[in-house]
Amino acid sequence: MACPWRRRRRALGLISGALSLSNCNLKQLPKLAAASLRAAFDFARDEFGLSRKGATVIANAMMEESSGITTQVHDQGTGYGLFGHRLDRRTNLENFAASMKRDKSDPIAQLTFALTELKDGYPHLFTILQSSNATDDQYFEVMRQWLRFHHSLYDKRRNSLYDALKGLN
Repeated sequence: MACPWRRRRRALGLISGALSLSNCNLKQLPKLAAASLRAAFDFARDEFGLSRKGATVIANAMMEESSGITTQVHDQGTGYGLFGHRLDRRTNLENFAASMKRDKSDPIAQLTFALTELKDGYPHLFTILQSSNATDDQYFEVMRQWLRFHHSLYDKRRNSLYDALKGLN
């Protein structure tokens, strides 16, 4: 039986709604090599209830970390994927994808893992992403604390995020 998708398929994007439908065979979803900014934004909003600004944080973080390339290798081979999960977090991503019966390079598995990690492991940060009236500094702190990128990247990442958030106004 085919899944009744809530949204249409997007080129090099994701199929929103698939994960919330228990009768769907997730193996039927196409394998994609990249995830688009818009698809990540929609996925964060549709599947995890993030605000527009919160979804922008996720989409911006993904593009800054990997340019949407699901097989991106980070930090001398210790990190992997859309969000550069490293070491035990990389292992957790791989195990999570396997539990979904999806490849570790699958964008839906990676986005679901990332957002589940935030929701369950960083509930105080996830609450900020659900808020539409947090400050830009609070949204940056979510990225900084969750992704743990090197301090030499702070200004670049902050400016990129603030520009993306300005675009919503």
